[in-house]
Order: sequence, then C-alpha cells, then structure tokens
Amino acid sequence: MARRAVELGNGRVDILVNNAGMFPFGPTHDTTEEAFEDVYSLNVKAPYFLVAELAPLMVKRGKGQSSMYRQWSRITGCPA
Repeated sequence: MARRAVELGNGRVDILVNNAGMFPFGPTHDTTEEAFEDVYSLNVKAPYFLVAELAPLMVKRGKGQSSMYRQWSRITGCPA
C-alpha cells in the first residue's frame, strides 16, 4: 500500500493518516487465535510498516506528517 501511495504521489507523500482499526467485542476467552492475529495485523503491524516505509521519505524531504487515530473504546475499554 505504501509503495502504491509513493507511485501515485510521483515519489512524494505529504501525509499519512491511519484511521483503520478493529476490535472484536466479546469475552477474551472467546477470542480465537485467528481473530487475535487479524486485530494485531490491522491495529499494530499495518501502521508500523506504513510509517517505516513512508517516514524516511518525509524526513529526506524535510517535511511530512503522520497522524494516528483510534476509537475511544480502545482507550477506555468496553465491558463485555
């Protein structure tokens, strides 16, 4: 995805906004390993590797912005 953004931007990306995220509501003991991997991949791995790919280009140009947004429920917790 990052490489495609660089291609579309003719080698330049000004801003990265990560607003994706998911959380399967329910008891922890009902969470399967597959569901956990899906959550981890989207919430942790995707933003990490997007920043790893795009931030060096922004630093090289001397400007750029990366913003991460998360749902309030992930910050405060939700009763199951």
